[in-house]
Amino acid sequence: DIVIGIITVVSGRNPVKHGPVNYIEKMNKPMLFMYSNKDVYSDPEKINAMYEKCPAVKQIKWFDKGIHSHIRINQTEEYDKTIEDFLAENAQ
Repeated sequence: DIVIGIITVVSGRNPVKHGPVNYIEKMNKPMLFMYSNKDVYSDPEKINAMYEKCPAVKQIKWFDKGIHSHIRINQTEEYDKTIEDFLAENAQ
């Protein structure tokens, strides 16, 4: 895949081999997972498995609108409130 090749060249790491699922168990800072139910790139089964593997304080939020990086643009207030609440609850 061309995109994977470009990411590998630019970052120096293959995102398939070095993606979040491979490192999530090392996380120790509060993590907020935000996804859209309409996102074809975020398989709910895989997302939930990664969420369960994360040992940190965590929260998951599924939004009804938006595809991948367009979640906020479709529900700005709810998106921003989710982040604000999470930060307020997990300020260190």
